[in-house]
Amino acid sequence: MFTKLKVPQLKVPQLGAPHLPAAPNLQYLRAQRAERKKLLLLDYRLAWLIHQLHIRRHELNNDRQCSSHHLHLVG
Repeated sequence: MFTKLKVPQLKVPQLGAPHLPAAPNLQYLRAQRAERKKLLLLDYRLAWLIHQLHIRRHELNNDRQCSSHHLHLVG
């Protein structure tokens, strides 16, 4: 269902500092990617929740044919 986002792999040039390991940078990128994924999932969940509330509202109003601003599919 979810499309996999392609995150470009950043190559860090070793500019005059070969003694510095690239590991922390990679960890930082991984953490950022994980955070972004989490936020994206949260976004989807929130949208779904709002959608459910919307449907519920129409059901409460006995408004099975919602002709307001979008096509309304009742399952």
